[in-house]
Amino acid sequence: MNVFLPFFQRATARLLLAGMCLAVAFSSVAAPLGGGDEPRATGLHVEFYRGINFNYIEHVRVEDQVNYQWAHPIYAQGLEGLEFSARWTGRLRAPVDGMFRLCLKVDDGARLWLAGKLLIDQWYKISNNSITLRVKPVTFTAEVHLKKGQYYDLKIEYFNYLGPGVIKLYWESPQTETEHFFGLITQRKRELVPSEFLSGPPEKPAVKPAPPPVAKKDPKPSPAKPAVARREPVAPKAVAAPAARTVVPPVTAAGNRKEPSAPREPAVFERLEAGKPVVLDRVLFEQSKYVLLPGSYAELDKLVNTLKKYPAMRILVAGHTENVGDPRLNQALSEHRARVVANYLSRNGIAEGRIETRGYGGTQPLAGNATEADRARNRRVEFTVKNP
Repeated sequence: MNVFLPFFQRATARLLLAGMCLAVAFSSVAAPLGGGDEPRATGLHVEFYRGINFNYIEHVRVEDQVNYQWAHPIYAQGLEGLEFSARWTGRLRAPVDGMFRLCLKVDDGARLWLAGKLLIDQWYKISNNSITLRVKPVTFTAEVHLKKGQYYDLKIEYFNYLGPGVIKLYWESPQTETEHFFGLITQRKRELVPSEFLSGPPEKPAVKPAPPPVAKKDPKPSPAKPAVARREPVAPKAVAAPAARTVVPPVTAAGNRKEPSAPREPAVFERLEAGKPVVLDRVLFEQSKYVLLPGSYAELDKLVNTLKKYPAMRILVAGHTENVGDPRLNQALSEHRARVVANYLSRNGIAEGRIETRGYGGTQPLAGNATEADRARNRRVEFTVKNP
């Protein structure tokens, strides 16, 4: 028995040391967060946007949990494309007092606020295999001390850049803690935050209606006073008024008279031929994205005016890129840029049935791709009047 005594002494010492390290780790409690107690219906408010910077809102709904995993290609909530962003808002309720570990499993970037405090800030693209567009999601964690029954404002922002997308919200709750090795080691279960602890944002206080107007009572007439005779004033002697001066307006030559200018006709594209493409030179996008730059609107308004002037006209909007990079990504980018132009036209009163979109990637260059000037010419959006 004495032979095994040193072995058990060393094992016990190691277990005690491990327990002390874990105790120190769990004792580093973050500052408690302020919370509220206003309950709401179950589910978080979520908004989906086109583009990775919340460019164009596309879809709004209520979700019980943050639990998404999209395959490639992505068609998330009606979003056709590889790049999108989303925002969840609502409240999180703590089931017990204690230290919670919040976990976000994402591909690509995400941010998480609780009670107005930014706890997770990982807003960057996760690198992937450029051939398969596959990448393992990354999990980010933050520890907070919560109070039982309190509601904490929760906001999560997320973006996906190319390829599959993942975002899942987990937590490790004190109530799932289990002990091992006679209490020397504790372990918690990581699980998706249950829907009963997630609720919508607080309702805005109802505005009290204004009280109805009260009709004013007519004042009572005052009693008539007896008439008192008064002396009439003596009219002053008449004084001759000076003769009125006649003002003659200056004579203006007929040739110098300014006529009111007629309203200017809105700018339109002239001399259009069916089947002949017209390049929209001033329609520009952010580099490698399909986000319009502000200087593009004048050219697009000109196209809107043209389509309104000729209501029977139908057009094809085509997107083109240079041939540098992955051809599949160039193809997707050209399609999205054409759709962005078509969406602008439809939002300004042009029927969608009059607009067709197509993307050609780098297959139809206007010039070579040897120089930047040539590549700039190849990156374009154009429209073609279709035969009636």
